[in-house]
Amino acid sequence: MNDAELEKQLELVQRCLAGDEGACREIFDSNYGLVMSVASRMLKNEDDARDVAQDVFSRVFQCLSRFKGDSRLSTWIRRITVNRCLDLIKAEKLSYEELPQLASSEDLESDAEKRELLGEVEEALQKLKPAQKALVLMAAHKDSDYSRLGKVFGLSSTEIRGRLYRARCQLRRYLKW
Repeated sequence: MNDAELEKQLELVQRCLAGDEGACREIFDSNYGLVMSVASRMLKNEDDARDVAQDVFSRVFQCLSRFKGDSRLSTWIRRITVNRCLDLIKAEKLSYEELPQLASSEDLESDAEKRELLGEVEEALQKLKPAQKALVLMAAHKDSDYSRLGKVFGLSSTEIRGRLYRARCQLRRYLKW
């Protein structure tokens, strides 16, 4: 992030903290899609995702004074979203569904094969620890890279690479690939 972007974000945060409803609305509007995307992918339930989004923005605005500008505001909000989803998963033992990238319809000869493979993937994901599931699912997103994931999970890029490798290996073992 360049200095101008950082300055703009910090100014937006300061305006929001000062009570500028337009600034708060801008933070909400520019990050709602991200929060819903992450929550929907992790929870696989739109109602739960909406509940998490409401909770996330409540927390964002309560804790906005703690945002230091070390990362993008969206990365900070994504981290809150991931943590809230993990809390919900642990509390309710929600399950994850398949990774769509593992099986494209072009690679499978029939819908039956696709359903069977997706069922196997879902079963394998159920066996992963919640943090591993979250990491694998977020890494499957096209915009994810080790640096961004590291900021979300509070780890270095090297740690993310290692944890993702171990999670994928574990997933392969469960799938017997």
